[in-house]
Amino acid sequence: YEVVLAARHRNYDKVSKLFQANYTSEIAPDYWQFAISTRRVADLKFLASAEPVYKPFCEAAILDISGNTASALDKLVRADGGKNHDLTFYAAKMLAENNKIDEALRKYAGIPENSPYQLDVLLNSSELFAARGNQAKSLELAKRAYDLAPQLPETQFCYADKLEKNGRLTDIPDVIRQIGNTPYRKRLTRLKLAGLLCRLKSTDYTRTPELGIGLCKQILLLSPGDKTALDYDKKFRQQQKASEVRKI
Repeated sequence: YEVVLAARHRNYDKVSKLFQANYTSEIAPDYWQFAISTRRVADLKFLASAEPVYKPFCEAAILDISGNTASALDKLVRADGGKNHDLTFYAAKMLAENNKIDEALRKYAGIPENSPYQLDVLLNSSELFAARGNQAKSLELAKRAYDLAPQLPETQFCYADKLEKNGRLTDIPDVIRQIGNTPYRKRLTRLKLAGLLCRLKSTDYTRTPELGIGLCKQILLLSPGDKTALDYDKKFRQQQKASEVRKI
């Protein structure tokens, strides 16, 4: 409780003293999260001296903090977190952020599917394969992430983005179920609009103009005044009227 309270008040010196005064291997994961998030060199050094498995990761973090990122990355490539997925994920993420794509993918591959990082591993690996130009693999991983948590805007965006990159625009509207007020709002809106427009242009609604009208309504809700949707809506309504006249 004291640690939480001190951290909440950003009294990091007190947090550090509490961790060190009460240190056991059981609290190493919590101490690592504190040390790496605050980038406190003294705490990283303490943890490196106390826990051999943490040592190369702490040393890499210290190198990065001091501006020697290249040496930090070299150390992370060689570091083995074993069953400590916190460390492996940290290494993979830092390698990826520094364009060490192959090395990052190898680290991500070492994190089992039943870990708490499963969703992040799938999303991050999808982006890395996309950067490598392997759009099919990128789409496969994005789909797995979406299946795990279809309600999340980040999984919807990742999957929809990879569908677009694989030329499957018409599938996107079924993926983006609801666009909320999130940081992904603009990107999700663009992707859904692109998917709806592609569906509008590629589907024959001659016999079912009412479906075409409904699709135009969806587009106009996202993009009021969209010329393509307005033109198609006018055509569909003319078809619908002509069909009603023939029935009379």
